[in-house]
Amino acid sequence: MITWYAYLRDLEQRKDREERIRLAYVAATRARERLHLVAEGGDPDTPFRPRSGSLAEVFGFLFTEPVRPAAEDARQEGPAEGRVPAMREVLPLDFRAIDYPLPLHSARERDRQPREPVRPVYDWAESESRLQGTLLHELFDRIARSGFEAAAPWIHPGAGAWARWRRRLSELGMPSERLAAAIADLARMLERILADPDARWILGPHSWSASELALHGLEGTDRVAVRIDRLFRDEQGILWLIDYKLGRHEGRDPEAFLTREEERYRPQLERYARLLREENAGPLETGLYFFYPARFRKVRLG
Repeated sequence: MITWYAYLRDLEQRKDREERIRLAYVAATRARERLHLVAEGGDPDTPFRPRSGSLAEVFGFLFTEPVRPAAEDARQEGPAEGRVPAMREVLPLDFRAIDYPLPLHSARERDRQPREPVRPVYDWAESESRLQGTLLHELFDRIARSGFEAAAPWIHPGAGAWARWRRRLSELGMPSERLAAAIADLARMLERILADPDARWILGPHSWSASELALHGLEGTDRVAVRIDRLFRDEQGILWLIDYKLGRHEGRDPEAFLTREEERYRPQLERYARLLREENAGPLETGLYFFYPARFRKVRLG
């Protein structure tokens, strides 16, 4: 029987491997003409076995023939009669590596936003909110693509939505003892959201719209990829870029909290807007929609 710990450990190992593959791809595609892959092995007479968890493991199938040191090759082959043995090309002793100008951090690392100051919150509560946010993103995507009526089985408790939420939250990893409270909380949030005119406007039909749109572009010399939660063109021809946030706040001043969140995520929206403007020259507006208070905030960019 596979335990939860073993299952989660396997997921983490798979995630690490996918990240190594991504890093290997980024590194390999930097080459302009030639790509040299070098890995240190053991005995040259035995097949090369890359160390588990290394980048060499990603390219392991390429290391089919071990490379012998030049001196060893010279001893084994010996000089041809009447000729001086050819010397292998080696780097001079004063060689210094070029300081390559491109940044070595990934787009994923650049996407990370600074966290709020540490709050006295339990780990399970933070994790629960994150999973609720993931499910709400999925529900918003479903509504935006199929419409409110078609999405009813997923958003109305009477249509069996609670059972679907329970199953999905379990798949995402929420502990069974937290499911009932999380689902009840989710139902209250969704009730407020569905009654909010701004939410219905954002998710409603438009002349052109997209949901969970993957967008690729360049930032300087870096190729980046982002995902936009909601993008649509309104009746006036304005393109709206909306990003969803959980927006949960237990303090006394929710408006001040939303203002801080607006400032916190403004650079992210500015980045998305720059990528969009590469192919869209028309008017563009951006905003944040907060799930927990069911509030839309228009964000003015600099």
